[in-house]
Amino acid sequence: MRLCFIADLNSVHSRKFIRYFPERGHDVLVLSTTRFTSDRFAGAHVVSLASGASRSARPLPSGTRFSAPGIARGFARLLADGADRLAQAALVWNPALRLRAIRAAIERDLARALDARLRVYESQRGQARDLIRAFRPDLLQCLRLPVEGFIGAAAEFRPTLHFCWGNDLTLYAHEHPAFGELTRDTLSTCAALLTDCRRDERLALAWGLRKGTPTLVVPGAGGIDTAAPEGAPERAVATESISFLTLRGLGGRYVDNLPVVRALPFLRNAIGDGFLLRMVGALRPYAPLLLAEAHRVGGERFLEFLDRIAHEQVPALIARHRFVFSATYHDGTPNSMLETMWHGGVPICSDLESIREWITEGDNGYLFDMRSPEGIAAVFARAVREQELHDAFRRRNRELIRERADYRTCMARVMELYEGLG
Repeated sequence: MRLCFIADLNSVHSRKFIRYFPERGHDVLVLSTTRFTSDRFAGAHVVSLASGASRSARPLPSGTRFSAPGIARGFARLLADGADRLAQAALVWNPALRLRAIRAAIERDLARALDARLRVYESQRGQARDLIRAFRPDLLQCLRLPVEGFIGAAAEFRPTLHFCWGNDLTLYAHEHPAFGELTRDTLSTCAALLTDCRRDERLALAWGLRKGTPTLVVPGAGGIDTAAPEGAPERAVATESISFLTLRGLGGRYVDNLPVVRALPFLRNAIGDGFLLRMVGALRPYAPLLLAEAHRVGGERFLEFLDRIAHEQVPALIARHRFVFSATYHDGTPNSMLETMWHGGVPICSDLESIREWITEGDNGYLFDMRSPEGIAAVFARAVREQELHDAFRRRNRELIRERADYRTCMARVMELYEGLG
């Protein structure tokens, strides 16, 4: 088949999904919404659409534990790129103003990010339409609703398939009117819809998806390669301390580790001081807020930031930690949760409808209420107390991944859908 994808090809999850098709001999064109370093990928031809932002990462300082004397210096360093004079003054003189300035800086960053995504749509839709018409694929697949799906819908090509990931409907479409309008227009002309959770099959109908439109639930990256030799890394958890790891970043539009930081005093009362919260992700702009909150509750020595890592290092990182937590207000089926389940971590996740499609409280993981720091601490403490159950958790989770998230099985189902429409 001749297949065209619109995707952020700098996303490891997009690359994993797409590479299945050229590696099996299909003629594939990828239109990348961000600048990709090559015009080829896994046998596919790649065009980086004009004005796509670069996804090259800035170097980050090495991970460190922030102590109380270093908090003010950390604020100044971490906000140096974007804070205005009020924020800079607040860092030094007034804790209340400091937090207000940090929150304002975060809100500005989020607003800029949303505006930037709409500008990508405006700048790339015409070029994408021309390239799609010239390539004449059997079908067009867009790998996210915002903004790849918006660009694909503007091409007015038939058949066009869309992929809805966890927060596309519950966050972007629901809370931002411009995204909601574009989402409705996009789904109304959809030939088929892929989603990463069953919940979004239902929600999509309220956002314009026509009844009877074919749908398919598969993980956003296509699934877990259960045949890979590194599929079950040796568990190497240290015994001297309890470690809670998150791979979801520090915070932003839907991730929020502040409630977990606020849970620190309750967690100390429940399990003592022999534990760490370890967070992997970019430090700006959310780290100052976490640091300030940790300082306020006397918990800064229990918080550690780690540099972002290559995706290939994720299995080994999970294997070095007892628990992997995910604190989110919006989610579908996070790839990091599936990786945690496959690589032997015990998942501790926000209690969301989509997460309950995978995690049953006390049976293969734990669920917590983002609104209650005291409740979060109770769930984390329960996980610590029940470690004798976790080998059974790991067995159940690996069975679930084989049954519902095996990469080859899921991608074969995607291929069947394509062949039925192409």
